[in-house]
Amino acid sequence: MDSFSQIHKNEILNDVFDNEFVAIIVVNKERITRVVNNAFCKLYGYTKDEIIGKDTNKFHINNNYFDDFRKIAFEKIIKNEPVSIEYEFKKKDGSTFWAKISGNPSKNDNLFLWMIVDITETINMRNEIKEQSKLLKTVIDENPNPIVLKNYDAKFVLVNKATALLYNSTPDEMIGKDDGDFIPDKKLAEFFKENVQEIMNNKKTEIVYEDSIDVKTNEVKNYMSIKKPFRNQHNEDFILVIANDVTELNKKNQELAQKEKLLFQQAKFASMGEMIGNIAHQWRQPLSSISVLASGLKLEKELGIISDEDFTYAMDNIISTTKYLSQTIDDFRGFFNHKNIKVTTFHISNLIDKTLSLVNSQLKNKEIELIKIIDDFKISTYENELIQVLLNIINNSKDALLNKKEKKVIQIRTYQDKINVHIEILDNAEGISLDIIDKIFEPYFTTKHKSQGTGIGLFMSKEIVNKHLNGNISVFNDTFEADNMTYKGAKLTISLPRKNNT
Repeated sequence: MDSFSQIHKNEILNDVFDNEFVAIIVVNKERITRVVNNAFCKLYGYTKDEIIGKDTNKFHINNNYFDDFRKIAFEKIIKNEPVSIEYEFKKKDGSTFWAKISGNPSKNDNLFLWMIVDITETINMRNEIKEQSKLLKTVIDENPNPIVLKNYDAKFVLVNKATALLYNSTPDEMIGKDDGDFIPDKKLAEFFKENVQEIMNNKKTEIVYEDSIDVKTNEVKNYMSIKKPFRNQHNEDFILVIANDVTELNKKNQELAQKEKLLFQQAKFASMGEMIGNIAHQWRQPLSSISVLASGLKLEKELGIISDEDFTYAMDNIISTTKYLSQTIDDFRGFFNHKNIKVTTFHISNLIDKTLSLVNSQLKNKEIELIKIIDDFKISTYENELIQVLLNIINNSKDALLNKKEKKVIQIRTYQDKINVHIEILDNAEGISLDIIDKIFEPYFTTKHKSQGTGIGLFMSKEIVNKHLNGNISVFNDTFEADNMTYKGAKLTISLPRKNNT
């Protein structure tokens, strides 16, 4: 190769070297800089004149970093071993940065070339991920609910402290083991294994309610668990289980159900008391009629003036009256017979008549006029429970009207739409105070004297309508027309589905 070609080649190589985006430095065994490219000067903030022929100590944070680099990197490259490490360096302005520095032995035993890439952003991102991972681990560990990650063999891959506490172990001890290594109930352990495998096979997240045993206390715990299957980048199947301890919630629900049952019983007894009062009123006149007829027959017998026609007439009346009394007993017994608590289909007009037969005498005795506006239709629901609700509402209207001097009116109206049926009970007791209208369905709330009301009638009515009849009950103050008069009072509306599918 002629001298011109060699010169031309050297110029090209120097141009490539200087314009390489990777920082390059060549040093000798004494770690004195021999050559640097433009990228190196730009990265460290020096000019070539400030670097070439100078010690490389200036690129290190302090002497300790300078000495450590010699031990972990420079001594290896002197032994002809390639080096590639991550290391922290210092710029001219005193700021530091992380670099990936790679060195290879050269043909010249006295010179060593190093290539340096700034990886500060990568390191920062890596540190941020580490912090986030640490935070996530803390969140998982400190979560009061058990959290586990299992593989397809139901082996624990990750567990938090709450899980370890439940199994009377530690997170580290549980890794690689399964439920059968900790809980004595092997059938339960096998169920857990089959369950997670089934969910992983189906590839669908499931929410399940299950029981587990606290190994330390042997106490049964109730859990609502979310089980999420997934597959990682290596095509391995796992399932994430987050178990929410609902043991205390279940206990509270059971206590609430027991209290609700007690309230139902109290409401039933209150209705029974009302019913007995109604029967007493309803029987008074029939019993008086029987007494009058019997006394008349006895007197006519003693006087010898009784005729067959009079005797037959009196007997027919007595029999008719006793049948009426018997029917009243049947209605009373049927209403309180728990065997009658079932969904039946009936006409709404028949239900209204059955209800009113139990309160008519009371209403007449209190001089309350009852107005019916009935759009008749069939409905399928719990008849006796709906009767109890209507009785509670009518009795409340009756009590609200007791002190009213003017005409007393209760109006019952039924109508329907495409989805629901509606029963309205209105009275002209001037309405409910706006201060308390939102409270009338609360348990034990009453505006009556303690000797007159328990405060559970309307509460239980709402419970029955909402939870048993799948309907809704509402109250508003409203006006209504009757007998060419406009009245003002409370309107309670019961809205029910045409068919109760409970």
